[in-house]
Amino acid sequence: MKRNLPSRPSPWSSLVLVLFLIVCSVFLITWTRLEIISLGYRIGERAKFERELHETNKALRIKVAGLRSPARLQRLARERFGLVPPAADQVVLISTSRKHDSAKE
Repeated sequence: MKRNLPSRPSPWSSLVLVLFLIVCSVFLITWTRLEIISLGYRIGERAKFERELHETNKALRIKVAGLRSPARLQRLARERFGLVPPAADQVVLISTSRKHDSAKE
């Protein structure tokens, strides 16, 4: 009588499986290395863009400070709008304190 013994996998199937695992591992390692390099480039581009934004922000802040300068505003008021400082008799001082208002009454 013949006995059914469990069949052993052939040595070729084990070799193919090992080779398949090695190839998959190589692909996985290569892919992760390429992703790391790609991310490094993207981080570098973002850092460069951030530096450019900071430089633009600094330049714009300097420009705003120049546009808000009192000397420039006075010059514009005089030259463009024809404004002049008021004469002494044109100035009227108005008090805003409550004590002063109640003392007049």
